[in-house]
Amino acid sequence: MYYGPEMIKQSKIFKDTENNTFILMAAVPLAFINFLGTVFAIFYIEKLGRKMIMLKTLPYCVIGMIMMSIGVFCTYYIDSL
Repeated sequence: MYYGPEMIKQSKIFKDTENNTFILMAAVPLAFINFLGTVFAIFYIEKLGRKMIMLKTLPYCVIGMIMMSIGVFCTYYIDSL
């Protein structure tokens, strides 16, 4: 959440990286997902168990990391061709 705007700026996903207002607005969904995860954790971690939650959410984390890697790869290498 704190480094979200800087990560968005450095990823060069958006062409207009000099506009700080735009970068901050692009970080709002990141903060919202963080908020939802925190609310989920507060209410369900003790009920469901840490191990079960970790095993159920790990595939989504892997998929997200793969998608981010593909996006960064396309940004840096496809544009230079």
